[in-house]
Amino acid sequence: MTVSITFPACGTTSHHPTDVTEGYCGRCHDWTTVRRHPMTSMIFKVDPEPGTDRYMIWSTVIDGPTRFGTRDDMIAWLQQPIGDDSPAQARRVMRRVDDTGTSDRAGRGGWDDVDPIPVGDMSPGDGWYQIGRRDLPALADAIEARDTDAAQRLFVRYA
Repeated sequence: MTVSITFPACGTTSHHPTDVTEGYCGRCHDWTTVRRHPMTSMIFKVDPEPGTDRYMIWSTVIDGPTRFGTRDDMIAWLQQPIGDDSPAQARRVMRRVDDTGTSDRAGRGGWDDVDPIPVGDMSPGDGWYQIGRRDLPALADAIEARDTDAAQRLFVRYA
């Protein structure tokens, strides 16, 4: 069985095992994932209004926010694990976030995404929850204010 990866940015297909594992394209020098934790984190721009500077990193491992910051904070976070191409890659990822609301290439959590974002258990055995994209600014406000009750009221239990 031959494994391959096709890079969305340039359309190149690679059969090299390292390219498939790492998700890096040598032709266009782009990654298929946010590299800090491949396939486990997305960056969301919190507020859709132009000129705002609030971003959150959403872990798909714990299904919740793990970090908040400015655009410069996100660029610094993105540059840590990449290497030589990190400044250019970080700028490309953040352009996608600014344009679509999300770093996810499939658009999960973007401005136009109507599907809710999954949230892990609120407490052990409590079940799964979700939050709508439009509620991310209120969630960021509640977390920044350390208002756990307000944050939890934004989550809706999966039906």
